[in-house]
Amino acid sequence: MSRIRSTALLAMIATVLSISAAAAQTYYTMRVCNESNSVVLVASSYIPLGERRWLNEGWTRVDQKSCRVMGRTTNRNFYMYAEVLGDSGRHWGGDNNLCVEYPGPYRFWNVDTMRCSGRQTSVGFRALRANNFGTFTWRLTH
Repeated sequence: MSRIRSTALLAMIATVLSISAAAAQTYYTMRVCNESNSVVLVASSYIPLGERRWLNEGWTRVDQKSCRVMGRTTNRNFYMYAEVLGDSGRHWGGDNNLCVEYPGPYRFWNVDTMRCSGRQTSVGFRALRANNFGTFTWRLTH
């Protein structure tokens, strides 16, 4: 086989393999991009890969003008809450009350009850829904 044919064949195989790998991805990567001018702390609630129950964890620091991966899941639904470091009055959230722990870091599995333990408090998380496998980005601005 000529060298040109070999090179073309290798390029075609590499393309097919990369397309197959992208098509085979069957999970969502949850990412937060902090487009604000403040450092933020992020809390998340999701079902991690290989699990069947919800994990609540926080506080992941995301510096201004940067992004962080929060986790990976096969569930297209997940929840996040973010607040400015040192100023919980400035936050991003929603209407879904979930438990967090201050000062953190924290990590606990959701139980059937929605009551928070003595060390926890309830805050309003934003419900997020990914449409396609791959990376879902929640952008924080102000």
